[in-house]
Amino acid sequence: MACGDSTVGAKVALVIMVLCVVAGTVAIFTPYWSETQGANGDRIYSGLVVECNNTLGWCIDIQGILERYTNTNFYTTQIWSLSLAMIGWVFSVGALVAMIVYACLPNKILAIVVIFLSFIAGGCIIASVIVYSVGVGAFFKNLTRPTLGWSFGLDAAAGCLAIVAAVVVIINSCIIP
Repeated sequence: MACGDSTVGAKVALVIMVLCVVAGTVAIFTPYWSETQGANGDRIYSGLVVECNNTLGWCIDIQGILERYTNTNFYTTQIWSLSLAMIGWVFSVGALVAMIVYACLPNKILAIVVIFLSFIAGGCIIASVIVYSVGVGAFFKNLTRPTLGWSFGLDAAAGCLAIVAAVVVIINSCIIP
């Protein structure tokens, strides 16, 4: 069987996984996970690896973020969220590579590998979103209430896409002999 002869389910799962990896990559590296009001009235856009003000002219990287929130609960939230998001992203890239091979050579063993990697990726990404939302809400409860941004939603979507890709592979693996 050549790659062009793969099943529709394998092709659909591959497209879903590509979307998952792209969404996860964009979400992790953009500063729009949450938005809060700064002390001087500026809007502060926070992400997992970068935090910027409303003009995006002043940004700090992950080291600056961690130094800023040292000895606070948000420090722990940031570490856990970033770690889970990165672990999920690595598993999603691994699932994508396995999915490319699976789309060309569908078999039960590759299906199990893809399903495992995709579920782990989706679970870690969704866990990072949950940890971040709970942590940001608890940390900023006495200040201006933060709003969750599009990067946050994009990472949540990436986690859901990884799980959907795994389900599509499960359905597809029931079809192949």
